[in-house]
Amino acid sequence: MKKDKIDIIVYGDFSGHELKYKAYGASQYIEVLKEMGLLGKVICRQASGRNNFISAIPFGSFTPKLLTFIQNKTGIGLRNFSQNMLFDYFASKKIESKNVISFVQGARKCLGVVKKNGGLYIEVSATENMEEYLATLIDESSKFNLSVKKDIRKILLNGIKTAKKADYLIVISRHAKDTYVKRGYNKDKIFVVEQGIDLKKINAKKKYSEKKFLKISCIAHFQILKGLHYLVQAVKELNNPNITLNVIGDMDKNSKMAIKNLSGNLKSFSKINYLGINSNPGKFLANSDIFVSSSLSEGFGRSIAEAMIVGVPVIITDRCGVNIKNNTDGFIINAKNVNQLKSKINFFLENKSELEKMGKNARDQIMEICSVSKRKRKIILTINDILKI
Repeated sequence: MKKDKIDIIVYGDFSGHELKYKAYGASQYIEVLKEMGLLGKVICRQASGRNNFISAIPFGSFTPKLLTFIQNKTGIGLRNFSQNMLFDYFASKKIESKNVISFVQGARKCLGVVKKNGGLYIEVSATENMEEYLATLIDESSKFNLSVKKDIRKILLNGIKTAKKADYLIVISRHAKDTYVKRGYNKDKIFVVEQGIDLKKINAKKKYSEKKFLKISCIAHFQILKGLHYLVQAVKELNNPNITLNVIGDMDKNSKMAIKNLSGNLKSFSKINYLGINSNPGKFLANSDIFVSSSLSEGFGRSIAEAMIVGVPVIITDRCGVNIKNNTDGFIINAKNVNQLKSKINFFLENKSELEKMGKNARDQIMEICSVSKRKRKIILTINDILKI
């Protein structure tokens, strides 16, 4: 029996043999479908020099990049127009196969085309359930009298609509699946395929600081749901000159406002360094004693996994999506709980001998979960289950 091909829709750029934007691991899905003889077209922002790849938008990625530039300069929210309207419209015209795997949440026109053709629409979600995400975002923003931009609301609402109508969802952690089931989604229609991380690309030699000092790292694109304001508050309240927090990544206005509101006037001897974006965060991880994620919402915390690969024990919230062994690889705390966060940071400061042991445990655990080969096998099994091969 002839197998139906599967088109892939991804909001990313492909050039030659290089995938410039990984788009939550789309490249491995492409590789797997090709090996299975199921790959149709890859519909992306821009493609050149590769068979099966189609540029959805006229002029490729130039238009989305121009819109992003205008948004950054003016503050006008254009992301919904660029991704959920412009790209979705043109991508829907390029669909050739009956079935589609979409890495674009909220692609309503693409979903409509697949449904009209009687095919399967499989959506890959890189976040926890968007209803859950939006509710948390509204709640956290309101605490600091901050508003959620209309553009962001539209993106999330579109994502909610397509997720509800998709035939199957593929999520990147058990935690993410739980948030969908909590909202009434059929658990049998949701598959978990964890993030795969190329271990060869993370090759940093671990170093620990002197006995009385504790270096903490935190890496993210910081917006309010990353919860950085709770970590900064905890470090400031510990008021210990032997503690240093290195914050790596860009930070939006609302995140800065939340930090100022919670601990802007709090005097402290603890050291906090805002280091901005860095092209080689691995060197900070290698020189860190612990990694902390105080996030309020994650599908899968990739930077947490990268820290664990280097051999850094972690403190994470129960909303981070990474499956660690509590009290073995590090600690899991309740989101927003500053007292728990302070207690676990103090544990590592007072028990430096535990760092190496827990760091090794963390590395062993994440290498088991996130190996690229294991992820590839999981993708194959998932596609077979969905297509009933």
